[in-house]
Amino acid sequence: MSSTAEQVTEPVVFYSLKIENFRGFYSSQEIPLDASSVIVSGPNGQGKTSLFDSIQWLILGRIQRLEELRYKKNEDYIVNRYAAERGLSASVEARILDSTSGDIVVARRTGNHEHNLLEFEANGTKTVGEKAQDRLREALGVSSVEKDAFQADFLSTALLEQDLVRAFLSMSTSGERYELLSRILGISIVNEFVEKLSETESTYADRVKKAETGLDQVKQALSSAQQQLKEAAIRIESSPALAETVDRLKQGLAHTGFEFLASPDLAQRKGEFLQRDIRQVRQNLMRLTELADSATLHWGKKPSSASRQLQESASQITGELDSQRSMLEKDLRLEKEAKERFEAARLRADNIRQVASLAINLLTDRCPVCEQKIDRQLVKTHLESLVAEQPGLLDARSSYEKAHKTCAARSKRISDLEAKYRKLGVDIQAVENWEKRLTSIVGEFENIGNKLANLSFPSPVPNTEALVNWLLSLKEWVQDRSEKARLVEELVEQLVAAQSVVEDQKQYERIQSNIKQLEQQYKDKENELAEAKKARLNRKKLCESSREAAAKVVQDAFSELRPVVQDLFGRLAPHPTFNLLSLSHDVYYRKGSTVPYAEDEQTKLTINPATGFSSAQANVAALCYFIALAFASSEADFGFILLDDPLQSMDDVNVLGFSDLCRFIRREKQLVISTHEDRLGNLLTRKLTPRDEPMRTLRLHFSAWDRSGPFVEKEYISAAHTEPILSRIA
Repeated sequence: MSSTAEQVTEPVVFYSLKIENFRGFYSSQEIPLDASSVIVSGPNGQGKTSLFDSIQWLILGRIQRLEELRYKKNEDYIVNRYAAERGLSASVEARILDSTSGDIVVARRTGNHEHNLLEFEANGTKTVGEKAQDRLREALGVSSVEKDAFQADFLSTALLEQDLVRAFLSMSTSGERYELLSRILGISIVNEFVEKLSETESTYADRVKKAETGLDQVKQALSSAQQQLKEAAIRIESSPALAETVDRLKQGLAHTGFEFLASPDLAQRKGEFLQRDIRQVRQNLMRLTELADSATLHWGKKPSSASRQLQESASQITGELDSQRSMLEKDLRLEKEAKERFEAARLRADNIRQVASLAINLLTDRCPVCEQKIDRQLVKTHLESLVAEQPGLLDARSSYEKAHKTCAARSKRISDLEAKYRKLGVDIQAVENWEKRLTSIVGEFENIGNKLANLSFPSPVPNTEALVNWLLSLKEWVQDRSEKARLVEELVEQLVAAQSVVEDQKQYERIQSNIKQLEQQYKDKENELAEAKKARLNRKKLCESSREAAAKVVQDAFSELRPVVQDLFGRLAPHPTFNLLSLSHDVYYRKGSTVPYAEDEQTKLTINPATGFSSAQANVAALCYFIALAFASSEADFGFILLDDPLQSMDDVNVLGFSDLCRFIRREKQLVISTHEDRLGNLLTRKLTPRDEPMRTLRLHFSAWDRSGPFVEKEYISAAHTEPILSRIA
């Protein structure tokens, strides 16, 4: 959406705002702003600040002061609370005059505290995201400013909110204020040059550090080489003569029985090889001692029974087990047969018993078939005898019980034999393990004995009862050979020392040559370090000079702005004695520093407005800096000034002076100013009533607020034609 702007002479940047679901605005409202001066009035809490916040969010995409006030990180401070309940997003749309084309363009931002999207529409072409942000800056006439600098400039020269009115005075560091002022005055390139130059200081410092490290390394290497040279000289002086050492070694080898180590060219043979051989002999002798102790201990654990005896006992038990198992099978068959006979007899007896019991109850005096007379008592006695236990049943039970006991006894005997066999198996395994370990020890004795055959090793190695006595003689032999081996090793060490003289002499010469090279390197490194320190000092002086020059440039640039600041401060005159307002620029801790101050013109005393002025006086000082910077900026020249309730804490005199100042501002920039006091709103309305066409003033009165948002009353105030007072008198 775009249209050609009306040809007007009054400065207008924002033509209208459409706000929906943003902070105090719930229902969609379109707020007109198409006037060179816009007065926003109304009691506190009616949505005036939300109007200013909407412009800030539209342009910057964030409201930093609210981010810092959040209780929770995910607390949404952008979307209206009632809209957030329904999951809606905030939306701010503005019709803006494009400073590059003169067209009216549309910028729209939607989203919440976490994510938002900016859209920019001009001449039917729409851009979004970062491109839209760049396009919006171009439309506002500040496209050359970087993103972070753009935000700082906007909050310092375009928007002054009531809770940030003293931000310039109370910046955390004077360096931040210095950088901001340099950028606004259009001389930030000087500071960038100084900063780049300062960065090179670290390069020169690294060069010095590297040279110092190199010098230390050469110094350590030289010291080490000198120590090695000294040690080599001592070894050469203290080394014995080679021929005498060889003769003593030959005699020692013959005396100790180590002749096998000698050779015709013993003087030419390297002593290191002899050391290796004699050390191997001593290691074998030490192993023999360990092995003898192990064999003695193992012999003490000899089992009481031999493996053959245990095998014979196991064979006997195996034969008896086979016999008992065969007999058990036969007994089990007999038991089964006896059980079957017993079960059959018991079944037959039960049947007879049941029949006899029934027949007793049916006895009569005569037979029911032939009607012969029956001796009832005799028959009853016979039937009762059948009901009692039958002799055949008793015999069958006795046979079964006897067979069962026989099987149980046989099983018990087999179980005992199996347990005895298992115990014998454990004993046999223990004996076999013992014999296996003994065989291993004997084998190792024989292996070492082969290596020490030249020393008359006592062999062969027995593996019977004679082993104990053999071990005693072996220990005596090992002790004798160990003492002789130690004597031989001492003689060999003397040979090694005598032979090393030749190598020490060669090493001595190499070290001498190396020392000469290191001494030359040391001199070179000293010269390199001196040059590096000199270059670092020169660069440091250059950086200090550039910082002082940069501060002078800032001072000179601000000197052109100082009359504007002083004129504004003089118009408002907030303090009775400190009547001059300015900024001092210096280099502090190797960085540019800018400090605001007010001066008593008579006594020349100065004071910091942020700490020495009252709240109202400090507000006036901040306004003077703010307005002066807004008109002085060369890199971020916004075409508007937004003042959110800047009149609070001011007395009537200050308010009158400031309202007159606003008449000057609206000629150069679009002025949007708010106040919560009706009398001040009325005063501004009278003071800002235009005198010439087509200038006009717009008053927005925020009269009330409910859940849907603020109620805004709009009134345009056109130019009022007045006759000069002197003409009326005439």
